Amino acid sequence: MANASPSSDPSRETIRFAGRLAGQTARFAAQLARALLAPARFRAPSPAGERRRGVLFLSFVEWSGARQRPHHLAERFPPEWDVAFVSALRLHHAAARRDAPAPTRPRMRVAEPLTAPGERRFPLLHAINDRLLVDAAARLLAGRAPEAVVVNSPALARVALAIPRRVLVYDLMDDALEAGAASALYRRNEELLLQKADWVFTGTQSLLDDRRGRHPRLEFLPGGCDYDHFAAGRAERAPLGLRDLKRPIVGFFGALNERLDGRLLARLAEERDWSIALIGPRYRTAPPLPATPNVHALGPCPYERLPDALAAFDVAITPYRTDGSTRFVNPVKTLEYFARKSRPDGSGKSFDARAPFQRPFGLTKPRLGHTITHMRVVADTNVFLAVALDEPEKPGIIEMTLGHDLLAPEILPFEVGNALTAMMKRGALDSNEVVSAWDAVQGVSVELRKIDVRTALGIASRFRIYAYDAYFIECAASARCPLLTFDRRMKAIARDMGIKTLERIAT
Repeated sequence: MANASPSSDPSRETIRFAGRLAGQTARFAAQLARALLAPARFRAPSPAGERRRGVLFLSFVEWSGARQRPHHLAERFPPEWDVAFVSALRLHHAAARRDAPAPTRPRMRVAEPLTAPGERRFPLLHAINDRLLVDAAARLLAGRAPEAVVVNSPALARVALAIPRRVLVYDLMDDALEAGAASALYRRNEELLLQKADWVFTGTQSLLDDRRGRHPRLEFLPGGCDYDHFAAGRAERAPLGLRDLKRPIVGFFGALNERLDGRLLARLAEERDWSIALIGPRYRTAPPLPATPNVHALGPCPYERLPDALAAFDVAITPYRTDGSTRFVNPVKTLEYFARKSRPDGSGKSFDARAPFQRPFGLTKPRLGHTITHMRVVADTNVFLAVALDEPEKPGIIEMTLGHDLLAPEILPFEVGNALTAMMKRGALDSNEVVSAWDAVQGVSVELRKIDVRTALGIASRFRIYAYDAYFIECAASARCPLLTFDRRMKAIARDMGIKTLERIAT
């Protein structure tokens, strides 16, 4: 395996790391003594309206690490709120890291208390680390209890529950329940969070489906990326020796850890005319990398330089496994790849990485250079027929459904069949056209959902409409999704019931 990163003396680097680790260990001991002997404490929350609103983020993603969902949420929180961000910083990570980036948002403070590694195997270490995190949060907030706490890992459940607050939000961004020795503990902790949280968000649609029914306020909150940052990359400024690599360059950036698919990387490495560029810190949990001269582990890259690195890629990949915790993964880097207009590949095995960039009505190439927000949409029968029959509305429908998942009541196939045969009886279609249109509808990716017929009949009675129209409205209401229909009456009813409707956009 080649390594195109600047060379250095390994023995000197080891000595420097050992020195930094000794210094961080002394700092950890001082923090622990302070937390045990003179712990900071929270005051009870003040009555509503008597103080400025504050939110505390408890994150398993280190602030000084790669920018991910927790960074985006914290820095884009409404400006009238004070934001505090606390993340554990493992001793060995602290010894190896560079200076942490400063928050870009006003009225935001960050604390990264040092914690001991090994908490997954040793409950005592877990308890010590929890104590350190609670103490750090209390000191960061000067003892003032936050209005809301947002926690994103079951590993931090007891920390979140130890902090007084008005609202608790569990942001389930990844599945941590396959975490080996910690799996049983994390399952118990997640149960606690699901019992105590006022709201639960998931980072992927598949996580929402997996946890569905376990909390009354369970929502899918799609991720995003800093589009302007990644769109501005320039290949001529590419760091880490990327400009010297043979093209085409097949690249990845992110943590080199257990998520990587070693067999897939080995297969890519067999293409000796390709340069495989892997950018990011390498962890002991990573699979062995192919020992071929065209595979280049280039080491970490500062966030500020990632767009330039990405600009040098000919193909950007996300070579992740699809088992264990990676079953539910939806990497932010997929959006970052699209922001640069690189040709993403290698994410096709992940439902959540693939779904936002599919057009459900059959066109699979997304229009790059646009922000894509992934959501679910309920479409009525006439929408499917318009596409199947190549009606004038078809281009607008395709544009409106770009990146979204389609839903419909489970009666949709029967409604489509009934409508097609009615058109045949009127002479609008012949038998071959009916079959062709039916096949076209069958090629559309749509989730068919059970509906509450009693509720739908209530809607039909209230608004004096046919039951089959009410089925689609009930489907949109129960799924809390927008409704796509060309029927003016259905649109008016949906709006009256507080259901968003999708309107045609220019193409």
